Amino acid sequence: MEEGDLGELKREVEEWFVSAAVTRRYLIPCNVLPSTAEAFDVGPIRFFHVSDLNPDDYGLPAGGRVADVSLEPLRRVMRDHAAGWLGEVSVEGCEKQRSAEIADLAVDVAIGALQLVVPAKLGRRMVRVTARRLPAWRGSFSVTESGAEFGGANEQAGLGLAPDEFEELIDSASDVMAAMGRLIDVYVSGQGELPMLKGAWCNAVYWFHEGMSEPLDTVAVVKLETSMEILFSAGGRTGSKTRIVDGLRGMFGIDGSQMVDPSSGMTYEDLATEIVKARSWVLHGNWPTLALRDRGIDRATVEIMARQFLFEFPLVVEKYAREMGVGAEDDAQAFLDWAISTARARDGQKGGED
Repeated sequence: MEEGDLGELKREVEEWFVSAAVTRRYLIPCNVLPSTAEAFDVGPIRFFHVSDLNPDDYGLPAGGRVADVSLEPLRRVMRDHAAGWLGEVSVEGCEKQRSAEIADLAVDVAIGALQLVVPAKLGRRMVRVTARRLPAWRGSFSVTESGAEFGGANEQAGLGLAPDEFEELIDSASDVMAAMGRLIDVYVSGQGELPMLKGAWCNAVYWFHEGMSEPLDTVAVVKLETSMEILFSAGGRTGSKTRIVDGLRGMFGIDGSQMVDPSSGMTYEDLATEIVKARSWVLHGNWPTLALRDRGIDRATVEIMARQFLFEFPLVVEKYAREMGVGAEDDAQAFLDWAISTARARDGQKGGED
């Protein structure tokens, strides 16, 4: 290929990219609450009830046929899946397929962030409608010698959470929600400091979201432990246990030798070992996936630990960036070493005051 041909090809590619990589503003249907509530933001994603959708905001004259036709596919999927909420997100500088993928995944992470704030039993079914999801209603039927057994259950996301309680939960966690949003913005925009650490949190929250939505306890444990492994870039079973222990020390001031519960005789290091082992043994067939009950470690314990790490991480990593300045390494071990050093200094200061 001659130099002139190469230059022409480069110009054609650049022209194609300029035409394809436009800014796209997405509306993504979600199951958040069965009822209306105030709109709220998680970084670049705005969540609002469909009753607040104004076609004029999207260049569609309200009440016109163009708006009806344009929005009907979206409204239909929302009706089919009992979805009353929308996530709005803009993605810049990507071709259409990649742009849609980023928008979907960003909403997944934002819903995962919301699940860190909302009590587990109320937020478990919050999900993007076009992701892996469970039905809003469940019907059952069986028959015995005594006759038929049948029934139904409403299993909508956020069922039992009143709008004012939901709004209060979000308001009470406004600082950490804002920090979570800033980490998600790094993923959506592809720009910002410490992209590896902040990206690790986004990936970890995605796995947490998957674990929350998972009905099978053994698989949920795998996903929830994976979220912690990804958060700290563990790289393997041994590294995962070590970094969970380091995370407990650095982020919460909990030494691995401390007892979880004096009656159990289990230390936090023992707990980390059991959590990592549970994931490994399920994945490698030492424990059956289709177990009737939790094996070795219960789902709730893993969920609580993952939730605490992911909830605290955004504010702690921003503190790390402020204190270390330009010297802040975009590396999980460097971050944990700093956190542990900070915790030791804090403990030493407390000891001096005592």
